[in-house]
Amino acid sequence: MKFTFLTLCFLLFIITFSFGQKAIEDTNLCKLYLDTLNNKEYYLIVNSDPVYPGGQGAMMQFITSNFNYPNNEKKVAGRIITECIINKDGTVSDFRTLRGINEEFDSEAIRVLRMMPNWIPGKCGGQAVNVKMIIPIYVNKR
Repeated sequence: MKFTFLTLCFLLFIITFSFGQKAIEDTNLCKLYLDTLNNKEYYLIVNSDPVYPGGQGAMMQFITSNFNYPNNEKKVAGRIITECIINKDGTVSDFRTLRGINEEFDSEAIRVLRMMPNWIPGKCGGQAVNVKMIIPIYVNKR
């Protein structure tokens, strides 16, 4: 009986203590990197990821509506993996294709990404920071 009472008190203490905690933004989770070619700092892991205005669905709609299939390439399907940096002011820069389909599709993907509006920047420790993003673009047969 005494063991059950002590166990119950311990569980009640743990539950009360865990619900009383406040969420703290841990800046130690942020990982800063330096692009030595461009001499530009960026983060891969942040407390708050950059957000496209309107969310991911709006970004997919933007890409779909602005992507123009190259001539005679309507039977091609695949995935183009791109990367870019969302800067601390929300602008998008430093575009690169990591894995593509072919030169025409890859350059079209970069063209569309360059047209994107400013994002809501990512944050680390409450401060807006440059964040490297990987954006896959899926191409379907037309």
